[in-house]
Amino acid sequence: MSFYWYERDKDLLKDEIDAMSKFEAFSHFQMGKLSNGKLYWYGSIKPGLFRSHKPWHIQAVYQHNHPSTTGPDGLQFAGSVRVYSIEPNLDEIVKSTGLYIPHTLRDDAGKIYMCTSGEEHIDVGEINTSAASHLAWAVKWISAYELWVAGELSTEDFRGHKI
Repeated sequence: MSFYWYERDKDLLKDEIDAMSKFEAFSHFQMGKLSNGKLYWYGSIKPGLFRSHKPWHIQAVYQHNHPSTTGPDGLQFAGSVRVYSIEPNLDEIVKSTGLYIPHTLRDDAGKIYMCTSGEEHIDVGEINTSAASHLAWAVKWISAYELWVAGELSTEDFRGHKI
């Protein structure tokens, strides 16, 4: 039996590809494979708020345990798809400002990724684990981030999903 979820479950892989093609905002995203065998989707979006002239380049990376609702680090809400901002680089922003960005997590390598699901959104057997769902939540996260940076959203509200 293969270690990789996409080789073990070809129907799930097809479902993931179909889900991405159904979201017009993500239909231009390209699938690729990292050197460690993890599949990912890469593309850009423009949320249309304060950075509207600059797109966000993001990458949704499937973890090896996909479609588990528990991340490899044991966090129930981490899920099996992680969304990283390639540009702007959140790690560089934190390094240069010294600020903690709400609703972010760190992977085993210490790289920041967006929290794109919350404990309140997970019901055993009912979670949608597709990259398309995580990317849709990432758009909401990016909007909240831009509002937070502009001073239009408090840190407390950003932390508390009050958007």
